[in-house]
Amino acid sequence: MNINNWLENFKKAWIKKDIPAILELFTSDVEYWENPYQKCTWLDEVAKLWIGIKSQKDIILDLQLFSKEWNKYTINFDLVYSNQDNIKKTWKWAYLMTLTEDNKCNYFLQIWE
Repeated sequence: MNINNWLENFKKAWIKKDIPAILELFTSDVEYWENPYQKCTWLDEVAKLWIGIKSQKDIILDLQLFSKEWNKYTINFDLVYSNQDNIKKTWKWAYLMTLTEDNKCNYFLQIWE
């Protein structure tokens, strides 16, 4: 398991707006929480959540490992982009996630206000 490689591949795919590449980073049975109230359990559900990146421009994404315990990770996340109306958006949140032995994410929870 290599969280740094996973994060780098995640970042590259996001900036390229490559949804299939993002989905490749997750197991087919991932427990994916878009927020504490919205759980997805299938990749096709997850893919629908990612369609919004297609309209992002000038993406700046910073992912920093905050903590690690065996295969469990906490990631600090900072995102800045311009939307389709050229309005700058800034987001800060955290990811809680686990990786399998083959470096795929099987649990993903976004924490934000």
